Amino acid sequence: MDIDFTATEIGSFEARGAIVFAASNFKSSDEYHYVTLRRPKPAGELLKAPVSIECDDISNGGTDLLNSCIVSSNNLSLDLPNGLPAFLDLRRIIIRYHLPPHEHEGLLTNLRRIFSDRAGSLIFTSPPAVLKDQPIRHLENDLPRQWMSDDYFDLIIWYQQDNSIYGFQLCYDKDGSPGALTWTIDRQFTHSGIDGGDTGASNIFTPILTVSHGPFPAEKVTDEFTKRSTRLSAEIRDFVLRKLSEFRPG
Repeated sequence: MDIDFTATEIGSFEARGAIVFAASNFKSSDEYHYVTLRRPKPAGELLKAPVSIECDDISNGGTDLLNSCIVSSNNLSLDLPNGLPAFLDLRRIIIRYHLPPHEHEGLLTNLRRIFSDRAGSLIFTSPPAVLKDQPIRHLENDLPRQWMSDDYFDLIIWYQQDNSIYGFQLCYDKDGSPGALTWTIDRQFTHSGIDGGDTGASNIFTPILTVSHGPFPAEKVTDEFTKRSTRLSAEIRDFVLRKLSEFRPG
């Protein structure tokens, strides 16, 4: 059994300490359906939090019932291998929608946050955003730099006066649990948390970086960077990938 509906209302937001996705066809003349996904925001040492689903009734749902969420440009599919309390034979909920690109990207950002600690549960059938080369900016009394950005990374490259690379800062998981890996010729590697505000594009070391951020998720960051850096110059891409492979926590 599948539930398949076109949403007339769809969105994602934070409410009462949780990240929420909600969709319904309230304004449609079709049979009424709604779905919500909810994940408490991690706090302190809590690294994982249960994802709950509710469908059509407050009593029809629970936690950790989802196997996967498959997302394309105009629909998402929720895989439920064991159904829901009121629909034991339900195996899939398909939500169709039409959103402008900027609203769709906001929706995807919060879905990534909801499934952030469930590797493989969120599946995209269209390619993610990618990093692209940007012009080198020359700033008075500061190092020349490039700043490349997508929805997951900010990458800042600093150059010496002879155009060789002085260092880089890779800010990752911007909308989840953001961190930054920084390397420079004279200071080598540092791994930091990000406390908020802008990334370090205007300065090499900025107040937004915190002293500790726990273990560096090397496999996840390397995998995301490999997928998202295909449109960067070979020099920058190979340099960052090499440094990612060299980093060893102190």
